[in-house]
Order: sequence, then C-alpha cells, then structure tokens
Amino acid sequence: MYLNRNQVLVACRADGLRKLCHDPELTLATEIEISNVRLQDIPDELFSAKQLKSLRITESSLNSVSPRIKELSELRELVLSQNSLEALPTEIGCLSRLDALDVSSNRFRFFPVEVSSLRSLSRLDVSENEIASLPAELCKMEGLSEVNALGNKLTELPACIAVMPNLTMLDVTGNNIRDIPRLYGSYPSLKHLFIDGAKLTKECLTWLSDKAYYS
Repeated sequence: MYLNRNQVLVACRADGLRKLCHDPELTLATEIEISNVRLQDIPDELFSAKQLKSLRITESSLNSVSPRIKELSELRELVLSQNSLEALPTEIGCLSRLDALDVSSNRFRFFPVEVSSLRSLSRLDVSENEIASLPAELCKMEGLSEVNALGNKLTELPACIAVMPNLTMLDVTGNNIRDIPRLYGSYPSLKHLFIDGAKLTKECLTWLSDKAYYS
C-alpha cells in the first residue's frame, strides 16, 4: 500500500516502499511513515526530503541508522519502534530541532547516550528494550518532560533524575527498581510517576505516600 496526501507519504510493505522511494514529490514530504518492510537501514532516497518533520519507521526489522540522519535537520519527531536496533549513530545528536524520539521495542542493551546531545528533546521513549541502567548523561537533557523506560532491566535510577527541572512524566514500570532517588526538592515538575509499588522498599513507599504524582 502507498499513499501520497498533502506531503504526507505512507508506505506499507515492499511494494509501497518502492513507490515511495521513486515518488517525484519525495523531496517535498513533511511526514513519512513506513511499516512492515524488511530494512537493514533507512533508504538513502529519504535523505532527499530536506523538509521532513516526522519520520516513522516501524515493524521493519531495521538494525542500523545511517550517519546521514543528520541531513534531516528539520526533524521534530523520529519514531523507530518495533525494529532490531542495538545502537544509534553519534550523528543523531545533530538533530537540533528534534522534540520526540521513540526507540521502544528494539534490542538496546545499553542506553543510547548519543541522544544526550539532543537538548531540544522533550519526549523520550526507550521502553521494552533490555537496558540495565540509565546514565547520568540523561540528566543533561534539561528539556525532557516525558521519559518512558518501562519494560527494561533497570534496578535503580541515577540520582540526578530527581532534580531534572522539566520532568513531568516518568514511567519505569516493568523493571526491578526497589527505591528512587530522594533529595531535597526532588521532582519539582513531576505530575505522573509510574512504578511497580509492590517492588519498592517500605521506606520508599512511605516517602511517596504523600506525593501527588504517585498513586
């Protein structure tokens, strides 16, 4: 299936992708959605879409992201969920306008620290991977308002996450976290904390009991 509608290109399966890559209007596209295609990398043809603001490649067995991703400098949203990614290129940090990044349901065993250069990012989804820890580099991303890390292998959170100034939502359910950082003035903007209460220590639960963001 292939659709071209008002600079939004949608391709499903191999035949749709072929049509997309040869569409003369590809260079004018502002949104591209690709799904159910077996890919090794992002097709080179897509890097001609210099006005692209949203790129979604899902359920496509994608296992690498080309360094050429930096050429899509207008990107605001990048969704690469349900693929086979284990790493991201350093060049992803060049996407200075990126607001939302979704790499959920891939094969990351380590948090992709390359994203820490994305200072404009407000929404990050690394859920359903095999990540064992969140590094302190995460806290350099002061613009982050939503972090979804559910369904990983986390056992703790970095202390600095408690003082991230704009964090409003943190989801770490489906991990093995028994406590969270507790500092003076912790979580100044947090509105929603999703965590497995049954796994938390008694001391942590007591501390959380009067917090509006935990229920």
